[in-house]
Amino acid sequence: MTDVRVVEAEADEGYAVWVDDTVVFETPEADAARKVSDWAAWSTTHGLGVRTVLRHLRGQPAEVDPNGVLVAQATGLAALLDGTVPEIAARLEAGDGDVGLGELLEAEALGKARKGVLGALRDRQAAVALRAVLAQPVAALAEALATGAHDAELEALDRAEAGGRDRKGAREALAERRARRDVLAVLDGTIDDLRALLDSGRAEGHREALRAAEAAGKARKGALALLS
Repeated sequence: MTDVRVVEAEADEGYAVWVDDTVVFETPEADAARKVSDWAAWSTTHGLGVRTVLRHLRGQPAEVDPNGVLVAQATGLAALLDGTVPEIAARLEAGDGDVGLGELLEAEALGKARKGVLGALRDRQAAVALRAVLAQPVAALAEALATGAHDAELEALDRAEAGGRDRKGAREALAERRARRDVLAVLDGTIDDLRALLDSGRAEGHREALRAAEAAGKARKGALALLS
């Protein structure tokens, strides 16, 4: 069995965390030593070898927790990673680990690194991120969408809104941004692509946005002339 212990150095020089016969962490702070010891003990009982623990801790500032795994251990979150993959996925789906998903990801990655658990954690992170975006009032959501920061996740946001509060204004704002995004994508193509879009009438209401985006990007004379 792996022996993890904290040893106080002589003459008040600080504390050392030992794993078996190896010092893995040194610090002047008793509390930091305790946290690192707790994490090292948990880590070694969950599949990490002494060398892995040492490599992860060596060189970390004494006044800073080595990583988020300490948080997961200290708060009891790490217990969520015990059990089978389906059991862990069910806990995550219930929101039990939402306050520390990043720490749980790090703990799992440094521990058993089970693909199913890592995937479930990432999926839950994405779901929580979507929920945070949609928690905004409709007006604030529309402003956030207008920046283009969420263009890659508009479809996922719409599905989440439809399956949740299903606010008419939010759905309309998402639909409007999707249309704007799809229209602006034509600027990645040729001037002929842009001309075809304009001829189709699908750019109605988006011409100014197209011109601004072109001017800020490629600034092609032919494209700007078409949009003038």
